Amino acid sequence: MLRAAACACLIALAALAQTATRIDAPAAGQYIGQTMRVCGPVAGRRGGVPRDKAATELDLVNPHPGQAITVTISAKARRNIVEQFEERSERLDLCAQGKIDKTSDGLELKVDEAHLLVGVARRSNEPFHAELLRPGQTSQEGLVGPEVVKSVNPKYTAAARKARIEGTVQIEAVILPDGSVGDTRVIKSIDALLGLDDEAVKALKLWRFKPATRFGQPIRVVVVGILRFDLFL
Repeated sequence: MLRAAACACLIALAALAQTATRIDAPAAGQYIGQTMRVCGPVAGRRGGVPRDKAATELDLVNPHPGQAITVTISAKARRNIVEQFEERSERLDLCAQGKIDKTSDGLELKVDEAHLLVGVARRSNEPFHAELLRPGQTSQEGLVGPEVVKSVNPKYTAAARKARIEGTVQIEAVILPDGSVGDTRVIKSIDALLGLDDEAVKALKLWRFKPATRFGQPIRVVVVGILRFDLFL
């Protein structure tokens, strides 16, 4: 496991810095007319309109008939959300803050500011370079793991700083024989909407390593990089 001096450690926190009470999506029907922070996995997305042209509607999982809740994200809020939002939306666990209203289809919560959203990507179960070695996971004769020679701290996006999101992103990465970083995959997300996951990947791509070797020959290996976002650093 790799650690950078200032911004890499094993602590995780992702939360909206707001005073509204947090509730899970199935309980939303009890709070009609109130401003709440509603959280749940995204079950589906409506529409498919071009970015910035209209609101996006995300349906949260709710097992109660007639109590489906839709989070409507305004075009204004979407301008501060990452470009990949549309393709990622159905793999998110979402928290959204706003007033809960009753509609003919169920419940609706409207969000007009991006900092009132936190979306965390659910981990993929697909294998990631399963053929490559992972230092430290097994006893591997002749294997010497990579060593960090240059680390780069990730940068906050303005929207994520306004939302006061902090914590760590964990990334699986392939370290190439020349010490550079190849393919990456986020395995522990703190923010897939406002840019922190992407900034963590961008920073890790700039790291450089003394490459792993096996019997003295440089090889490709998979490691886990942990990059921290701290509002007070």
